[in-house]
Amino acid sequence: MRMKPPKNRALSPAVGRAIDRKFGRTRAESARLFLRQFYASSPTTELQRASVGEILDPVLMAWEFVQNRPSRSPQIKFIEYTHTGHGNQNTGTCILILVDDMPFLVDSIRQGLNRAGAHIKRVRNSVIYARRAGRGEARPGKLKRIAAKKDEEFKAEALICVNCAHIDARQARRLETETRDTLRHVASAVKGYSAMCERALSVRDALLAKYDLLSSTHINLMESCSAQAAVNEWAAAHAEEISKTQAILTRLRAEPKPGYAMFSVVLREMLNLAQSTSYKQ
Repeated sequence: MRMKPPKNRALSPAVGRAIDRKFGRTRAESARLFLRQFYASSPTTELQRASVGEILDPVLMAWEFVQNRPSRSPQIKFIEYTHTGHGNQNTGTCILILVDDMPFLVDSIRQGLNRAGAHIKRVRNSVIYARRAGRGEARPGKLKRIAAKKDEEFKAEALICVNCAHIDARQARRLETETRDTLRHVASAVKGYSAMCERALSVRDALLAKYDLLSSTHINLMESCSAQAAVNEWAAAHAEEISKTQAILTRLRAEPKPGYAMFSVVLREMLNLAQSTSYKQ
């Protein structure tokens, strides 16, 4: 999960004063940085409409959640919330997830929760760069400091906050099991991500080579074939399949280094095309 550099749009003077009152001078700087990272992916218009309480309440809840992470295993917590703003009261359950940062997290978690029956209202994701107490220190996993960017002392951790309709205890257990299973699958896939990308590039190069060969052969065939009418009849009968195949290969040609997500979509289209035309032979 890659995030843009945090911006100050959520940190209005009123929010800044509220942070100072809540944390005091010694901890306010870290809290301000956390707030900017927390809202790094949030739309500006949403933050401009929100009140100080609407901005600060989710941050305080998440800030308390990230203070301790005893192991590198994913940390998951369900919290009931009530937010009041613009004369409306918003209640529900927030699922907080803290895990080592990696690709494919947000969409995978969203899909897993949907499969398990969660009614999702909003997903907010951010990356924090945390330094925590080690095993030989007091309270291993305690957050010692956060930074604006990753370095040797600060590890990238993904913080995902999923606001849902009310979740009871039985449903919470089912959703937590589904989320942990999803995170295990994502971690396994990410371990082989480089190999998958190399394989995708290899397949892409092979397809493009075939494309160039077929294009050249088609031109030579049209120039030398005396049965022009037969060739035209075959091309007309397969025009749709030829057009789809050329479009797919053109997409691959346009991407110098196609990622795994795009490759999987293109490969699925190729397989679907092969299945749809296999009965027309």
